[in-house]
This record gives sequence, structure tokens and C-alpha cells, in this order.
Amino acid sequence: MAFLKVTLPADELDDAERIGQYAIKIARHLVQVIPNANDRPAWDSLKELLSSDGPMGGTSRQAWLRILEWLPAARSAGDMLNMPSVSI
Repeated sequence: MAFLKVTLPADELDDAERIGQYAIKIARHLVQVIPNANDRPAWDSLKELLSSDGPMGGTSRQAWLRILEWLPAARSAGDMLNMPSVSI
């Protein structure tokens, strides 16, 4: 079950691989901040990954807001099987 869906344009296989790695980096930090809202390094990394300078470009602010809205539900899910997904 996926809890994170990242949609970015990919014109060729190299782009798809890069986007996949990007999604993994985001997910890695999300699983750190779900149980520990005070994990400053994870928050800082998420902010950097979702900056307007990154692959999300002009949609980064919207992605950041979706994650912030999603976090309370993710924290209350109890386990990964019940965790809602977030699309950015």
C-alpha cells in the first residue's frame, strides 16, 4: 500500500528514475516526522526537497500544504495499513 504519490512529468526513462528517487527521499523523511513532529533535520530536508528550486517547481507550495494537511491523519492512523495516502 502506497502512502505517497508524487506526480511529475517524465519524458524518458532517466526522468522516471530521477522522479522515483525523489519520491523515495520525500517518503523517507515523512516516515520520520509522522511519529516525531520535533525531528528538525527531517523537516529541514522536506522543506529543501519541496522548495520551488526543486523538481516540483511552481507546485511545491501546494505540495507542502497537502503534506501539512495530511500529517494529522497519518499520525492518527496507528499503522501503515491504515495510513491515508497523499498525492503531491
